[in-house]
Amino acid sequence: MKVRNDKIKILFVVPGQAEGVGMIFVKRQIASLEGLVEFETYYIQNRLNPFKLFFDYLALLKLVRKIQPLVIHAQYGTITSFVAMFLPAKSFVISIRGSDLDPNYKSGDRLRKTMAVLMTHISSLRAKKILAVSEHLANKIIFKSKVEILSSGIESKFFTNSNIVNVRMSLGWEIEKKYVFFNAGKEPIRKRKDLAIQFFLDLKKKIENLEFVLVEGDTPPERLLKMLRASDILFMTSDKEGSPNIVKEALALGVPVVGFDVGDVRELLSLDKNSICVMNRDSEEFLKSAEKILKAGKRGEADMRGYSTAAIAERLVKIYSELI
Repeated sequence: MKVRNDKIKILFVVPGQAEGVGMIFVKRQIASLEGLVEFETYYIQNRLNPFKLFFDYLALLKLVRKIQPLVIHAQYGTITSFVAMFLPAKSFVISIRGSDLDPNYKSGDRLRKTMAVLMTHISSLRAKKILAVSEHLANKIIFKSKVEILSSGIESKFFTNSNIVNVRMSLGWEIEKKYVFFNAGKEPIRKRKDLAIQFFLDLKKKIENLEFVLVEGDTPPERLLKMLRASDILFMTSDKEGSPNIVKEALALGVPVVGFDVGDVRELLSLDKNSICVMNRDSEEFLKSAEKILKAGKRGEADMRGYSTAAIAERLVKIYSELI
């Protein structure tokens, strides 16, 4: 996507594919810059094949020479930022999002993940600015003077109110039931899908008409939005997180959250008096908190306007302007 603006030219380097729901929050944030800067986006689709990576680099180099960006912004660490760091530009920026600097070794492949973290640190040497989505990640970055905390934004459609009864009817859900929402994404082990299901089964013994809503990584965004909006509570059971957008989206929609203290979840949940952050991964406390929220039956009241894509876009443009 290309937008006309004579002042700032940005090349975004993003892992994955242009199509599909992968890195959807990054795609939304880039789209929010339309009209504010001129930009191109290049997707690195296969990050494990060295031959394809070499051709990706050549394609990127050709693109850089064509558009001559003032800023190259790698929207993830690991091999994405490592390839992008060798491209010529006035300024190089990296966004650190979670597993690129704080991987979950429980899911295996320790050597590959360690190498990925190492590449993130190496590419940080070249960066003029490192944008960490949470303070937890910022503390893991070696070059503190380059770091700025900047969360991913959430779209305006998450701030609109809808009649919950109508939404449930459109989904075919029963009005009188209570629904527990859980987003396993594409990393069910890291997100602790097993733990979320166990918590739900334990709660079902105490609360009647309780249903579990499981969303996987291939769920269309619009359907996910509708299902989340119609739910009574969001479970956040991850072992590790950066700044989970699903939590921000739930709070913006008025859905209370019970979650463990990972990433910036504690900070986010402090914005809503009806949500609860559970410390020290205390399972018993998680169950008690979830039961309390479900029985109270109150909607969330957090003001999330500061986390909108528009608000984050303004901060991004300011950062780019300062760099050049």
